[in-house]
Amino acid sequence: GLLLIRDDKLLKVYNDSVFDTKAINYIFKPINKPYIWVFQKGKMYKFKNGKIIENYGVEDGLSEFEVSKVIEDNEGNLIIASRGGGLCYFIEDYIYRYNIGNVNKIHKINDTLVYYSNKTEISKLNLKTKVSSSIINFESQKIKGVIDFVVDANNVVWVYLETNFLNGYKNSRLIKSINFNKIHPKGFLSKMNLTSNYGLWLSYADGAENLDLKTFKTKKLIYSNKL
Repeated sequence: GLLLIRDDKLLKVYNDSVFDTKAINYIFKPINKPYIWVFQKGKMYKFKNGKIIENYGVEDGLSEFEVSKVIEDNEGNLIIASRGGGLCYFIEDYIYRYNIGNVNKIHKINDTLVYYSNKTEISKLNLKTKVSSSIINFESQKIKGVIDFVVDANNVVWVYLETNFLNGYKNSRLIKSINFNKIHPKGFLSKMNLTSNYGLWLSYADGAENLDLKTFKTKKLIYSNKL
C-alpha cells in the first residue's frame, strides 16, 4: 500500500482497496503538479487527494516490468525506464514504447536520452527519430562495475566505477580518469549529480563533496562526523 506521512506522523494508509494487490515499486512527483504518479508492474496511477484519477496499463503500451527511473521533460511529459522493458515516453495520455532492453539509469539532453542498459554499455536514443546508438561499450573496453554516470554541458560522459575511478568519455574515447582511492579512500560513491555546467556533486555514505570539472579539484562540503 501507500502511506501518507506528515511531520513524522502516519496520517493515512491506502491499501489494496485503492491500488492493485501488486507491490508499489516507484512513486514520482511531477514539478508544480498537485498529484503523484504511483507505479506497479504493468500499471501506473495518477493519484490525488486519496483517489486514483487516471490509470494506464500494459494494454496502453506501458511496460510489464518494474520501473527503475522516471524523469520529466521540459513539457511535463514522463520518460519511464524499466528493468527489462525498455523505455516508455508518456505524452498527452499516449505511451510511446522503445524496446531497448533493461534500462537502469537515464539522463535527458534536449531531444536525446542517454541511458545505461544491461550493464554493458551507455547508449543514446533520439526521441524524434527513435534511433538508438552506442556511446560507450564497456565489454569492448573491459570495464566492469558501473555505479553511476552523468553527462556534462560538453557532452562528456562521466562514469563512476566500482574500482573507485571516475572516467570521462568524449565521442566514446577516454579523455580523463580520476583515481578516487587517493581523493576519498575511506568510502565509495553512492550517487553523483551535476551542480552546474562544470560542477559535480559527489555523495558518499559519510558525506559529500564537489568536483570542479575544469580543475579536477574537490571541495569537501559536509561530513557526518561534523553533524
